[in-house]
Amino acid sequence: MSAHFLFYETAILALHLWKGNFMAKITLGFAFLLFVLSAGGYAWKDNLHTAALVPAVFGLLLAVFGTLSLLTKGRNPILAHAGSVVGIIGLLASALLALNGYGMARSEGVDVDKVLLEYRLATAAVLLVYVNFGIHAFMNAHAARQKLD
Repeated sequence: MSAHFLFYETAILALHLWKGNFMAKITLGFAFLLFVLSAGGYAWKDNLHTAALVPAVFGLLLAVFGTLSLLTKGRNPILAHAGSVVGIIGLLASALLALNGYGMARSEGVDVDKVLLEYRLATAAVLLVYVNFGIHAFMNAHAARQKLD
């Protein structure tokens, strides 16, 4: 059994065991993770100062939607959907910025800024995992509603 499969199954089990508005708590956790990534990028390299703001903006939006969802005790599902939309937009933006930066550097014949490329890909990876959690949460909620009908 691979380590990735074990991690994935453990995360899904944690989702099932974490009763009560777990998606809002996961959203806040990923918002914190994006803030840490942003602060690390800002402190690590001087040439990342503008790129370090990208995960902070998405982390701030996720924090707002996660906090509002916790305050409403999950009664307003539009907040969870809005958080997922922010995650998808952030994922696409980070991945496209990474691909664009790589393509422009190669077309101009200059070396690729590997630190910036890795930073953008790390942001995209964090948001990919968040979107995956959101998809599973929506699938579980849909299945629960189907059982009630």
